[in-house]
Amino acid sequence: MARPVGVTILAVLVFIAAILLLTGGITVLLVSDLVAEVAEEWTTLVQVAGAVAVLMGILFLIGGVGLIRLTLWGWWLAIIASLISVASNISQVVVNPANWWGPIPGLVIALIILVYLFVVREHFGARA
Repeated sequence: MARPVGVTILAVLVFIAAILLLTGGITVLLVSDLVAEVAEEWTTLVQVAGAVAVLMGILFLIGGVGLIRLTLWGWWLAIIASLISVASNISQVVVNPANWWGPIPGLVIALIILVYLFVVREHFGARA
């Protein structure tokens, strides 16, 4: 079964996101000592943010491999990541309604990806 072009594009974007998250997270972890010199109370928060970015980068990397290989677990990982993105963007609107337009593009993109994943699910061996 041929891989849809959209899935390939989505997988490449997931790989790019993984690389950005990994490099950003590792960089944040490496420079967290500099934050301690400026504002010690922010050090733990910065370290947690860096660790979360690294973990998300690893998950994105695994998800990208799943999408490229058209595996069912790759499809599920992409669905879960899209749902987390939708929830995150909606929570940003709820927390800061004055800046409602900020998270809207991310919300729209996550919803488009979610719908697209359901459209091409038969390529991943998922039941229709």
